Amino acid sequence: MLRKIVLLSNCILNANTQSSKELVKFFTESDIGIVQLPCPKFRFESNIDNKKKCSKLYRNYCKELSTKIMCDVEKYFETEYNVLGIVGIEFSANCGVNKFSNGKKGWGKGVFFEELEKQMELKKMQIPFLGADMNNVFSTMRKFQVLLNNS
Repeated sequence: MLRKIVLLSNCILNANTQSSKELVKFFTESDIGIVQLPCPKFRFESNIDNKKKCSKLYRNYCKELSTKIMCDVEKYFETEYNVLGIVGIEFSANCGVNKFSNGKKGWGKGVFFEELEKQMELKKMQIPFLGADMNNVFSTMRKFQVLLNNS
């Protein structure tokens, strides 16, 4: 039997940011393991002194990080894990799934999740992205309940 896991945006599990105890409780009570994704912004900003060319450098950094994460995901699949989904935070400039904000709100994925999606396409993987609305985590739990019922 496959073990089930989800990849969660760093902020969801970081008690110093937008923590959601209800969402974490839902996953643990559903016997779904949680893998915390790294925070690309935190890692990037701590590794660069000159921020004048951040945009291009940052996207390249997200691409490199995404490549490493997809290698880990391949290992999960090889060791009989079922990766149910990747959960981001809506309106995050990095981990937004359907909506992002980079000063202005827009539709689409954040930079980090765009790069994750590109890496999945290169590896011909299909893992659903789910956006957590931190103002309504119960809607996110309903999305995951539907996904669980279909897995």
